[in-house]
Amino acid sequence: VFSDHSLSQLLWESPSLTTVQHPFGEFICVHLRSSPFGKRILYYKRQEKIQSSYEEESKAIRVDPPENPTQLENFVSSVQFQYLAVRDLKQLLVRNRVSYEGCRGKKELVTKFNLWNQWKRDQEGLSSASYDNLCKICMDATIDCVMLECGHMATCTQCGKQMNECPICRQCVVRVVHTFKS
Repeated sequence: VFSDHSLSQLLWESPSLTTVQHPFGEFICVHLRSSPFGKRILYYKRQEKIQSSYEEESKAIRVDPPENPTQLENFVSSVQFQYLAVRDLKQLLVRNRVSYEGCRGKKELVTKFNLWNQWKRDQEGLSSASYDNLCKICMDATIDCVMLECGHMATCTQCGKQMNECPICRQCVVRVVHTFKS
């Protein structure tokens, strides 16, 4: 059983292979041509078993490779990412606008992927959390303190300690108390 990516990978590695079994049917490799990322593989889905090569080409239905190149989001963990070749890793990072400048080996590329993956998860966490819970000063940390005498909760503890007056009501801040949400 092959995914679309592994099917094209298999055809890439063995161009002499003409027939490949796939869950959606039997595929035949018909033509190889160049593209900006190397050779592009055109493969066709065979409708039925046919004897002559002329009839084979005329009865084949063209199935284009996926339009979207492989995206980093498709990889769940760095374990899957480690099995790709260095050239493929670099192409994948470039397609997803991740700079791999200064990376000298596969290990460093996988580290770059892990950093990108962590950043992506952090961004999803921020977008799912409402902006109401973010500090109104730095917009980076969550609100976790209350300003006394007024009682407003608008900043993180770090920003709150630097404030002389409340950013909401401009009342003088006597003390900042760290709070916990359950």
